[in-house]
Amino acid sequence: MTALLDRIDAAVAAGRPLVCGRVTEVRGLSLTVRGLAVRVGELVTVDGPDGTTLPAGVVAVHGSALDPLAACLPLGPLGGGGAGDAVVATGRPLTVSVGDAL
Repeated sequence: MTALLDRIDAAVAAGRPLVCGRVTEVRGLSLTVRGLAVRVGELVTVDGPDGTTLPAGVVAVHGSALDPLAACLPLGPLGGGGAGDAVVATGRPLTVSVGDAL
């Protein structure tokens, strides 16, 4: 039964439209993203031109509903990233696992 539910979840995820924005500015460690309606605390991924994916956290949202802007802080080295990179919203907040294994 679990395998069936996993396949159903994968099919539902595959059917969701991929909404992405673009990095319009890099200033220090902050990325400005245009065209992506996200919320503060949401996790996004920045797709670099070399195929790398960098997670980033949304720390500020401004602009309008028709022209949303978000300030994001990368959660890793930014080397090689820049204006024009695609940004994809994950729809979920950044989470960190905790437990005795830490």
